[in-house]
Amino acid sequence: MSFLLWLSTLPIISYVLELIKHILIRSLRTGNLPNHIAFIMDGNRRYAKQHKLPVSQGHNMGSESLASILELCYKLNIQAVSIYAFSIENFNRSKSEVNYLMDLIQKKLSQISEHGDLVDKFGIKIIFSGNKSFLPKDVYDTFKETEERTKNNGNVILNICFPYTARDDITRSIKKIVSDVKQDKLEVEEIREETVSNNLDTKSLPPLDFMMRTSGVRRLSDYLLWEITDNDAELELLDIYWPELNQLILTWSIFKWSFRKTSLNDFFKQDKAKIE
Repeated sequence: MSFLLWLSTLPIISYVLELIKHILIRSLRTGNLPNHIAFIMDGNRRYAKQHKLPVSQGHNMGSESLASILELCYKLNIQAVSIYAFSIENFNRSKSEVNYLMDLIQKKLSQISEHGDLVDKFGIKIIFSGNKSFLPKDVYDTFKETEERTKNNGNVILNICFPYTARDDITRSIKKIVSDVKQDKLEVEEIREETVSNNLDTKSLPPLDFMMRTSGVRRLSDYLLWEITDNDAELELLDIYWPELNQLILTWSIFKWSFRKTSLNDFFKQDKAKIE
C-alpha cells in the first residue's frame, strides 16, 4: 500500500486518480449513501515512527487527514460522522502525549469557534460523546463553547468521541435508567433495548451504517459497540495508517458499501416479488 500511495503522488497518476474520484463521487450521489459513518482513526504514532517523525507530527498529520475526509463526507451530504478521537484508555499513555492531545483538540476547537467559516459553509453541528468528567476544566469549557457556537447548524453532525469507550457509555446509560426507575419516571417493565439506546451519547444521531478502522488492527477497541450491532452496520478494516487515508480511498470504500446495499436491496425486492 505504501508503494501505491507513493505512486499516487506522480502528476499523471494523480490526475487520473482525481478523475476516477470525480466519477465515483458523481455515481455515489445517484445511489445509496450511508447516513452515519464512524471512523477509528488509528495509526498516527506508528506512521510517525515509520517515517522517523516525532509522535506529535503524526498526530498533526492525522488531523490534516481528518479535515480532508470530513470535507468529502460533507460534499456527499452524509448526515453524521463520528470519530474516535480519544479513548478513556488513552489516559494510560505518557503524560506528555496526553497533554499534547488535549492541547491539540483544544486548539482545533478554538480555531473553529474563532474562524468558523468552513463550519458555517457546510452547516456543521459539532457534538461530543464521552465521559466529560475526565476532562480538564479548560478543555471542557472549550467543548461547551464549540457546541454552543455550532448548535444552530443542521446540515451535518460531527460527533467527536473524546474521551470515550462504549462500555462507559452503556454503563452511564444504565445508571440514567436506574435513576428514572427510582424517581418513578419509568417502570421496570417498560425498559426495552430502545430505552438503552435513548440514553446513550449517540441518541441524537441516525443509526450507524458504516464503520472504518485504519492501521490494519482487527478489533473495535470498545468503540460504538451497541451501535455497530444495529441497522446492519458494516465494518471495513484498512491496512493503512490514518494519515494515509485520503479522499480517493474513502470514496472507493463508500462506493463498495453503496454497491453492496443496492445489490442486497434489489435481491430482496426480487425475492419479495416472487413470493407475491
